[in-house]
Amino acid sequence: MEVTKVLHMNKGMGDASYAKNSLLQQKVILMTKSITDEAISSLYNNLSSRETICIADLGCSSGPNTFLSVSQFIQTIDKERKKKGRHKSPEFHVFLNDLPSNDFNTIFQLLPTFHQSLRKQNMGEDGLLFDPSNCFVTGVAGSFYTRLFPSNSLHFVHSSYSLHWLSQVPDGIKNNKGNIYLTSTSPTSVHKAYYEQFERDFVTFLKYRSEELMKNGRMVLTMLGRKNEDRFSQGCSYEWELLATTLKLLIAQQKVILMTKSITDEAISSLYNNLSSRETIRIADLGVAGSFYTRLFPSNSLHFVHSSYSLHWLSQVPDGIKNNKGNIYLTSTSPTSVHKAYYEQFERDFVTFLKYRSEELMKNGRMVLTMLGRKNEDRFSQGCSYEWELLATTLKLLIAQESIDEEKVNSFNIPLYNPSPSEVMYIVEKERFFTIDILKTSEIQRNSCDDEKYDMAKSFRSVAEPLLVSHFGHDELNMDQVIHKYNQVIANDRKAMEKIMFVNVTVSLTNIN
Repeated sequence: MEVTKVLHMNKGMGDASYAKNSLLQQKVILMTKSITDEAISSLYNNLSSRETICIADLGCSSGPNTFLSVSQFIQTIDKERKKKGRHKSPEFHVFLNDLPSNDFNTIFQLLPTFHQSLRKQNMGEDGLLFDPSNCFVTGVAGSFYTRLFPSNSLHFVHSSYSLHWLSQVPDGIKNNKGNIYLTSTSPTSVHKAYYEQFERDFVTFLKYRSEELMKNGRMVLTMLGRKNEDRFSQGCSYEWELLATTLKLLIAQQKVILMTKSITDEAISSLYNNLSSRETIRIADLGVAGSFYTRLFPSNSLHFVHSSYSLHWLSQVPDGIKNNKGNIYLTSTSPTSVHKAYYEQFERDFVTFLKYRSEELMKNGRMVLTMLGRKNEDRFSQGCSYEWELLATTLKLLIAQESIDEEKVNSFNIPLYNPSPSEVMYIVEKERFFTIDILKTSEIQRNSCDDEKYDMAKSFRSVAEPLLVSHFGHDELNMDQVIHKYNQVIANDRKAMEKIMFVNVTVSLTNIN
């Protein structure tokens, strides 16, 4: 992978941009300010000529943080200047470096704000404002693993949260199957390859900066690292492990979509062949922004609706299940009233869903739905409730340790229902919005990623964590502790876990209204 071509933070100033989501990086810059101040002060006080100071910020990215560091450098030097009684402020030549794909446009759009802040922050005791025309900013596109500046041209180099990025994915790590980074399951050869790549890159970086900095020039570098020799400490790999789990879940969902492809193909083909006008075909894939238990589209606007692995989620936890104490979902020990409440909530939601889709679909429009369900009327089949029973056991153990509040656990229930084919058929036929063309079940093994290193707990966490945090709150719930305990609970049941089959209920429908 050519990192120089693909690595950049999200551009612009939108909600998902790096500029709007870099508070952590800002805190790191502020946390390391004392180190940077010492280096800048020492540099300034030992310069023979103080007329122009050249500073490079490497891996600057874009957004407000880009100029936060630069403002600190200038403020520190200005304080030292005033201490020494020097009246003339030096000129600053600031080089902002990042890869060519970086959003330099956003950086330069922030220049007026930067200049204004310099005036305010560096007002002298005599009331005179700092002249921002003394600060010249230049963008330098290129990898800091190459030469970027002339020899002996820089006084100070700064880089924050950049040098942990390698110049390339290490060679020789094809045997890291099931992982996307270093984990405890990665082979020793992969650990070695990652370290050696970092060593080569860092040596290259130091060599080139040594050539570009003047003698006695200073450099302050901050990178994401670890406290000790444990390469698997959670701060190093946790987010990447969650991403790996997410990708595995997508593989599983992809397999479900492929398993039901023949049903979807039949519905799409039939729809297309019976259309009077084929100029525009409108398709909706549900599990989008907005609840599909509300109206989402204009009347008679859609030709085809598809939804996979979404409709088993209810619009809410059913009412009237306070007596489900000791459980967090339907189990064999749940009272009959709880079974009834769960089914009735599913029926209300599914009727609402069918009603709204019938209004949005054109007459004879088609719809294919796949949901996690069950083969028969046994609501306690292992594929339906097993993982939730393990979580309930985990929470009970945490209650015993006094790590979690028992009353909160008793009020926690999962808003999910796994319908049977007969329940789906009954609701569809009763409401008469649609006719059923195909109704069938298929099975997929819980570990569906063909990966012997598949981590059940991490996979489950990606689904359960939002529900748990929403109910218990971030402050009261230590998710790391929950998952650690969950791992202990499943450790003695690994064989049963590997054999669990999920049942998919797929129904193909035609709108008759």
